[in-house]
Amino acid sequence: MIKHTQRTKSGLIAIALLLSGIGVTAATAPPAAAADICGTAVKRLDDGKKIKATNNCSDKTLKRKFVWNDGPDSMCTTFRPGQSYTHSRPLPWSTFYRMAAC
Repeated sequence: MIKHTQRTKSGLIAIALLLSGIGVTAATAPPAAAADICGTAVKRLDDGKKIKATNNCSDKTLKRKFVWNDGPDSMCTTFRPGQSYTHSRPLPWSTFYRMAAC
């Protein structure tokens, strides 16, 4: 039992050191990294019958399509910075799933 206890303590110490190292790395990440994140903001309209997507990148053009459950996806659309598109569900029973790169 003593060997098992020593191994358990050693394992717990190793895990604690590993996690503390991850915490230090995450805490020292430059704040500018968060500002570089951009993508497509999605908003449901009319109880999910329509979806409005906006490119919230300041300098990047995106190609995206609307992906629906139980229905065909939209065609690939080019979103310029700040540009929005609205897409209606293709079938009455379709539900919005996500935006996908294309």
